[in-house]
Amino acid sequence: MKQRLRTLAVAVVAIGGLAACASNPSARTVAEDMIDALPNLTDQQRICLSDQLAGMDDERLKAVAAAGQTGNFGPDFSLETTDEPFQEFVTQLRTACID
Repeated sequence: MKQRLRTLAVAVVAIGGLAACASNPSARTVAEDMIDALPNLTDQQRICLSDQLAGMDDERLKAVAAAGQTGNFGPDFSLETTDEPFQEFVTQLRTACID
């Protein structure tokens, strides 16, 4: 479970970092591709993550990415090392899609 949470958190940071990207394909398209590539998720979990991403506006996506920059995403990952917007979003994703 801790590995899944760390993987999800890293993906959220990567997805958020793409929000500032103005290139083609869109950041959301790239984020969807990243969700599809996450290991150890069921199809239902992938669909849920995609739905959560679709419901997120660009400003929140940027805030989540910025808040995640403080995190330690190594083997000793702790969600508490990130800022509140990131913690809230990961908790939302985990509650809605993973647990």
